[in-house]
Amino acid sequence: MKKLLLLMAISCLFINNLSAQIKDRSTSYSYAGIGYSLVIFTDPKVSDIYPVLNFNNTNFLSEINPFFGIRFNDNLAVEISPSFIFTNSKNNKGFAFQSQGSGSTRYYLPSECNLFSLPININAKLYPFTNDLLSPVSNLYFGVGGGPMYIKERYLNYQYSNSNYTGFITTSTDENSFWVPHFVGSVGYGSFAKFGYNFELSYRVVPLNQEGKKPVITSVAGNFNSFNLTARITFNF
Repeated sequence: MKKLLLLMAISCLFINNLSAQIKDRSTSYSYAGIGYSLVIFTDPKVSDIYPVLNFNNTNFLSEINPFFGIRFNDNLAVEISPSFIFTNSKNNKGFAFQSQGSGSTRYYLPSECNLFSLPININAKLYPFTNDLLSPVSNLYFGVGGGPMYIKERYLNYQYSNSNYTGFITTSTDENSFWVPHFVGSVGYGSFAKFGYNFELSYRVVPLNQEGKKPVITSVAGNFNSFNLTARITFNF
């Protein structure tokens, strides 16, 4: 009998605690945190220069993502999320570049490629399955967002007259920086705990209009789009 009474007491405590958690989730709260992403560029010209994992210098193409958001109710959250993308890439892949001024084509083989990018996102996140808060898919969300994005590249280029990279001409240091708009769609899953976690897959759309400006990859690529695999930690307050 004592064991039965103890079991009933524990059950009541668990149910009351669970009910309190569900009630808390129905109210608005703020949250903040930081994430880390692997960036996988989808344009082959860009991924040749910036592979997600560069075996020549064991360097990951990294994105650090601090964020702050407001969860208005069970179904909707809005957050601001600046990111810092950076890499120092070394590889044996090059590209052809035709200067707008001279009209001549040269072949550029970068010995060092420095990239820094700053996407500034305002994201809306929809949680469509929160009718049953005990369901494991209640933490699943879909997001959409976008904003301005700063891109800066700096290369140490070896210039050649042919695509075999045998007719050496000269070396040059080439740099370009600019702002573009970008758009993001995402799907993710995260916990509601005080200290929580979040895993997200997103796709970033970044159009380019830098054709012929400087001998860096954003001048010859069709876009700067990427898949982003993100792990985040959150703190609710």
